[in-house]
This record gives sequence, structure tokens and C-alpha cells, in this order.
Amino acid sequence: MKKPDNSSAAVLSQYEMLRRRVEELEEAEAWRKRAEEVLQRSQAELTAVFDHAPLPMLILDEDRVILKANRAAVELADRPEEDVLGLRGGEAFRCLNADNGEGGCGYGAFCRDCVLRRVVAETFETGAGRYREPVSLPVARGEGGKTVHLRVTTAVLHTAGAPRLLVCLEDVTELRETTEALARLGAT
Repeated sequence: MKKPDNSSAAVLSQYEMLRRRVEELEEAEAWRKRAEEVLQRSQAELTAVFDHAPLPMLILDEDRVILKANRAAVELADRPEEDVLGLRGGEAFRCLNADNGEGGCGYGAFCRDCVLRRVVAETFETGAGRYREPVSLPVARGEGGKTVHLRVTTAVLHTAGAPRLLVCLEDVTELRETTEALARLGAT
């Protein structure tokens, strides 16, 4: 049997290195596919939680424009989802003060004192979320206006690109009205 020369050994060595590299790349690809599947499942779970949460939830951009709204938020706004997306919160929920300024929601004379606007702006500025801040909004409902009482919770979403804000709204209007009615009954 003939002894291989150095050039044959070099070719075999390079072949072995390439074979191992192909195996490494195949393993990396398999790992990437598993990670992608896990990410897709996680995204599907989070989407289901967001969409089916009983509390109204919104995702806003830095201009306070609604990028995403869950079913409960659409119900609270009392308008179709396509009419909610792209609006600012006060416009979507028909805040009576939203139309009082040239720039719409957030720019009227009463908007400076709006607790909801302040909470959203401060969360964007500081990155510190808020939890169940009491808010009252005068909104158009039916043929007149009504005050809606909410508890607002905010959190900055750290995503690739521009910051986003998660806003959760707890409608406590009925509870507050009942409590006030009971207080009036007790005062008589």
C-alpha cells in the first residue's frame, strides 16, 4: 500500500474541517428554527392575551396615536376598530375636550389639566409606568355627554425602533356612580 503524500493529507484535513463546519451550521440552523418556533408561539400567546383581556388596552406611539386596541378598548370607544386606530386616545373615546384645540386631542385649553394625558406623557418621559391612576373624562355618549371614570395603568414597551406605550384602562364609572348614590342615600 502506498503512503499518502502531504498534499493528500492536507486535502483530507480540509475535507474534515469543512465537514465539521457544515455540521455546525446545520446545528445552528436547527437551533434558529426552534427559537423561531418558540418566538412565534410566544407572540401568538401574547396576542391572544392582549385581544381577549377584559380590560381595555391600547398601544400608543410617542405622539399618543393608537397603534393597536384590544376588543375591550374598541367596546369602550363604542366605535369600530378601524375608526379607533390612528386617533389619539381622547379622539377615539370621544372626549368632549378633544375638539377644543387646533391640534385635536391634547392641544385644547382643558388638555393641560387632563390627568390621562399627563400620565401618558410622564410615562413616555420618565419610563416609569403608572398603576391605577384615577382619571375622569367627559365623553360624548348618545345625545349628550357623560363622565367616564377610569383607572389607568401604563408601561413603556421596549421594542426595536421607537418606544411604545401600553395603556390599560379600568372603567370604574358604574362603581363610582353606585358609591355616590349610596352616599347620597345615607346623607338623607
